[in-house]
Amino acid sequence: MSDPAPFPAARSILLPAALDPAQDGHGSAIAAVLPERDGGSVALPDLTYVFIVFTNRSGSTYLGELLASTGYFNAAEEALNADTVLAVCKSRGIATFARYFAAIAAERSRNGHFFVKAAVGQLAVLAWHGILGRILPRARFIVVERMDKLGQAISWHIAAQTGLFTSYHAPRDRPPPAYSREALTNIMVALAEAQARTDMFMGLNGIMPLQLTYELLTVHREFAVRQVCDYLGADAPPYNPARIRVQRQATALNDAWRARFLSGQ
Repeated sequence: MSDPAPFPAARSILLPAALDPAQDGHGSAIAAVLPERDGGSVALPDLTYVFIVFTNRSGSTYLGELLASTGYFNAAEEALNADTVLAVCKSRGIATFARYFAAIAAERSRNGHFFVKAAVGQLAVLAWHGILGRILPRARFIVVERMDKLGQAISWHIAAQTGLFTSYHAPRDRPPPAYSREALTNIMVALAEAQARTDMFMGLNGIMPLQLTYELLTVHREFAVRQVCDYLGADAPPYNPARIRVQRQATALNDAWRARFLSGQ
């Protein structure tokens, strides 16, 4: 792990008014157990930090698998989730969030790149702990957005009820998902607000992310992977379909709920 000297002085990170890391679910849970914020002094590995920034059901898991299937990049995981952070810190005796981040980045990176999935609130938490401002000059951001917001809301509403957030999650003994027009509308509002916070975060900090859509990822896979490689200046091999585990989860139920919603029910 490198000495912090090669990193320039930390930049101030500006946050949208609606984005408070102390109120973020992950941020508050981490702070309750790991209150020390020592990101300004922790040694950080000399890497390109690549954040796949997502809203739920936007294709970020699929993008991570496409990139990891090249064998060149690490698998992008939700390593900033509070339950993951706290479990690893407890098992390994890591005392702060910044030290956790430095450790996983060093261990999981491949070919000088560390990919991690992050919601915009988690970027704010990284800033709050003094990490993001230090790594920003060598950080890259890929924003994944799903243009079909109704389809995204339906997918999220079903997954939240079944617990099957990816195709490789084991089936759970739960009642069949129940349709709710009100819930779908509320989910679309929440998704739009999260996307707006993401856009404002990028704008306030002068970040020009690579923008990919769910619709592109699911149709033009090879092109999407090349887009990422070109953005990073990385000479990775093509993606390998044999290594892709995640599968599309939509069924006839998704289509039925769409038709029902559009009919006004």
